[in-house]
Formats: sequence, C-alpha cells, structure tokens
Amino acid sequence: MEKVTKQFKKRNAIYECLCSTDTHPSAEMVYEMLRAEHPDISLATVYRNLAKFKAEGKILSVATVKGVE
Repeated sequence: MEKVTKQFKKRNAIYECLCSTDTHPSAEMVYEMLRAEHPDISLATVYRNLAKFKAEGKILSVATVKGVE
C-alpha cells in the first residue's frame, strides 16, 4: 500500500505543478521544479504521468520541438 500512496503523491504533485504555471513547461522543467520537494521523483515518472494526463484529456500538448513535448 505504501507504494501506491507514494505514486499518487508524485502524480498529484506533477498535476499541481502544471496547474500552478501559466507557461507550457517541458517534462524536464516539471522534473526540475519538483526535484527539491520530491528527491525520489524520476524524469520517467514525469513523462509517464504527463502521457496519462494527456490521454485522460486533463492537459494538452501545445507543440513539439525536435520530438520533445
């Protein structure tokens, strides 16, 4: 059960980070913004959750630059 709790904390933190900005941050930017508060977060976790949010229609990808959303 501990693993699920940590997973949702990170997922919620990523979503709150996105909602708290009026820019279009990259996954790397989100990762850097959250790393101090969540030192065990990985860039893969950020990418995975961004893809999940996009598939659920919670966020939009505005553009890609050289394959990076």
